[in-house]
Amino acid sequence: MNRHSGDDQIFKERLGGDARNSWRRHEGVHRCFVLPDVYAGKGTRVEISHPSLADESRYLRNRFGVRPHPALIVFLLAQRQDISENLRISHGRLTHWASAHAGRRTVKIVTGRDNNYDDYVAIRYTDAAARLKSFSAAARECGVSQPTVSAAVADLEATLGTALFLRGRRMLELTSTGTRLLPRIAEVLDAVNALQAESRDLASTARSELRIGFTPLAGAARVAALLDPFTKQHPETRMFFFELSVVELESRLSAGQLDVIIGCGFRRVRTHKRLKLLSDTLVLCSKDAEIEGLTAVQLATASKCCLLLTEDICGLATATRGLFESAGLNLEAYPGRAMSYGALEDWVELGLGSAVMPRYHVRNRAIAHSLQDAVGVPLALEVEAVWKSPLASAEHAASFLTYLHRVAPTFAREMNY
Repeated sequence: MNRHSGDDQIFKERLGGDARNSWRRHEGVHRCFVLPDVYAGKGTRVEISHPSLADESRYLRNRFGVRPHPALIVFLLAQRQDISENLRISHGRLTHWASAHAGRRTVKIVTGRDNNYDDYVAIRYTDAAARLKSFSAAARECGVSQPTVSAAVADLEATLGTALFLRGRRMLELTSTGTRLLPRIAEVLDAVNALQAESRDLASTARSELRIGFTPLAGAARVAALLDPFTKQHPETRMFFFELSVVELESRLSAGQLDVIIGCGFRRVRTHKRLKLLSDTLVLCSKDAEIEGLTAVQLATASKCCLLLTEDICGLATATRGLFESAGLNLEAYPGRAMSYGALEDWVELGLGSAVMPRYHVRNRAIAHSLQDAVGVPLALEVEAVWKSPLASAEHAASFLTYLHRVAPTFAREMNY
């Protein structure tokens, strides 16, 4: 390919490393964009027109004082995912155009602002601009230039036949129509996000792999032991573990990034299935002189102690507060927060207060006293497995869910979990 003067310098700054090798390595990959030499044999030069091409070309001319090769501009843009998705000219489509117009010197393919996909992109830019009250801030968030955002929003306004923003002010503001339409824009984005999440779910279930998330309360060692019989019976199913907070687990499950989450304190969602796996017996860890000789402590007695709590990432702190609130008891909480169960137990040993903990996580059983309700019934936390309904459509996932229903709870009781 005959490059324009200055292309090597552009390579070095915009791509870094060995520019020439980078170009050769990607030349075949990105030939579905603008690489006229690919179709020289057909006597047809294929060009693509896109709003971002003008932005990039203008930047390169101003920065280097040269006019770069059009193919180089597209190659640079193709390195950015948001732009390459917008260009989205398939190899098959380009071949079709070149073949259909063989003999013509130039065929121009125009893409960017004339289809439903780019209406969605404009809606995404509009939502960002409305949230951030700035086209420049929206451009930074979306990874494009400010003129690209402004032009896309203007095109959307033209399509809708109404202005969405009041321009010319220090801070971008919505018009009255824009304020009324903004919830609809949010609904469109939510619908597309849900579609993408569902697509990821289906893609995951098509592969023989399971992504299992759990809280620190469930514990990596316990989850691995609980699922070990299944992994031995189904070696063809790959299993990936993720230890995260309750909030992060719920978020990733909803986004289709996890298949099953395990822990306690998960919100009830209509489209989610749940199953109790095991009960975590609760104990009061305390070195209080009035409690030290007791084997069991009622909740009312525990409410008189200064209680140590963890940061609420695993659901234990929320569950502890819930126990006392449901019994109509006040909870006196220590001002600080521990980051782990080990730290919580260490604080008890230091005499900073008492702590409600799952017996499974207690190292020193000598300071652990069974926690009971007002009538002497031992208290426990229920550890649940939660998943989205479509998971059962895949054969390997259906086998896993059958294992959770029929084997895991019994196995947990036998293992004294």
